[in-house]
Amino acid sequence: MTPAAVRRPVAFTTQLLTAFVLLLFVVWPAVRLLAEGISTGGVAEVFSSRRLRGVIRFTLIQAVLSTAGTFALALPAAWMIGRHSFPVRRFFLALWSAPFALPAVVVGSAVLVLLPERFERSLFAIVCAHIFFNVGMVARVVGERWAEIDERFEQSAATLGAPLSHQRRLALRLLAPTVLSVGGLVMALCLTSFAMVQILGGPSKSTIETEIYRQTFSQFRLDRAAALAVLQLVLVSAVLLITTRRSTGAHFNRRRFTPAPPLLSVPIICAMTIFTMAPLIVLLDRATRWPGTAQSVAGRSLEAFTTLTNQRPGNGLLSAPINSVFVSLRSAFLATLLAMLLAVGATVGASSNRVISWMTTLPLAISGVTLGLGALLGFASSPIAWRSKWWMVPVLQAMVAFPYALRVLRPAFDALDGRLLHVAATLGVRPSVAWMRVAAPLLRGPFRGAAGLSGAVALGEFGVTSFLVRDRSETIPVVIGVLSGRPGAQLQAQAAALAVILAAMTMTLTAVASTRGES
Repeated sequence: MTPAAVRRPVAFTTQLLTAFVLLLFVVWPAVRLLAEGISTGGVAEVFSSRRLRGVIRFTLIQAVLSTAGTFALALPAAWMIGRHSFPVRRFFLALWSAPFALPAVVVGSAVLVLLPERFERSLFAIVCAHIFFNVGMVARVVGERWAEIDERFEQSAATLGAPLSHQRRLALRLLAPTVLSVGGLVMALCLTSFAMVQILGGPSKSTIETEIYRQTFSQFRLDRAAALAVLQLVLVSAVLLITTRRSTGAHFNRRRFTPAPPLLSVPIICAMTIFTMAPLIVLLDRATRWPGTAQSVAGRSLEAFTTLTNQRPGNGLLSAPINSVFVSLRSAFLATLLAMLLAVGATVGASSNRVISWMTTLPLAISGVTLGLGALLGFASSPIAWRSKWWMVPVLQAMVAFPYALRVLRPAFDALDGRLLHVAATLGVRPSVAWMRVAAPLLRGPFRGAAGLSGAVALGEFGVTSFLVRDRSETIPVVIGVLSGRPGAQLQAQAAALAVILAAMTMTLTAVASTRGES
């Protein structure tokens, strides 16, 4: 909604409250982290350490390989999505995009179950997990952009006698800004990946993100951890800045689809479907098989689920794993509530306040691990010694989730015709009643979508939570990480069972978010 549609005192108050919360829980941790990393000489120690230089090198290598592998598999699918029609096209688009909606800890657990034991804790496992996570998103975004290329350009090239290779080169030149932008996003996600690397890489395959965690809790070197966080922030910002290019819409127009050639479409559909669904199927298979006991009918058992209510010795937890479900639900509910309040405040104030507009984009540039470490440093002493408070976890989860809610709510508010409220006011209707009777029904769908998306993000958040969580208050992603890192087939089965529960919860919320346009 435009600022003119909101009374000035209300707009000013929401702007002030939104700015205060973002300054306190996003900007302050980032500033405290920068100060720690630069002032203590940690940067010099990072570059003087042979091991840490190796960590930086490994981080860049896995990110480049993951991005290249993602595009190698996604571009053929994008070509088919953008140029051709095939049976149940929408179904396959949704199916291939499903892994991107899953929490990273579920993706890591699924790939860990799928790969043979000799590939565990390896670069290959990390790259496979990143490809599995990103390939559907890349295929869909690039494919939909490919579908908008004006086919008259290719027809003109063909009329002028240009060979097929030149026509394809023309299409790729028009797609270059989109491919570059999406590639930068994928590389940024791979550079800041924490849960997947933590589960699949282990101590021997550490990236900057997991090394920040190790330096904090194993080595107790906050100066090195802060320096690594600063370095990562610079790397991610540089990647996003270099790969962000704008393209005009002059060469884009919805094209007519042609039937896909069977000899090409069948292998592409099969490869994409197997690659995106196999880890989830194998994860479900592992969760329904309990080692060391007689299996039920058809070789299946729910033992891994039922034993989640028991506290087993040696699992690294002080309470039963099922407790994490209730902790996660409580934390996600509070985080969703705060994220929605912030999104509404930012929606009202961002269009008229450049400072608030800038602060709303800041959480997207800061990884969960970086925000968690910044919170450890920034909220360590009075009068804001809050890092051990239970409510810090949902508050920082809300900081991670609210940009997603904002991107659902802002277009809906902008599209709301302020003249409707003006007409209601001229008829003598009080503003509060006008909002409830006129605006609320129109915004019900976007609000439901934003809440569902925020809840899914909060449920799957692992980076911030792993820094601030305390014993007996672990969330599902943290418990999955603990169980996956412990030896024993039964603990691995329990981790798979929890991953299935988390996947079901987040996919349900994502399905709610997908109905945001309906009211």
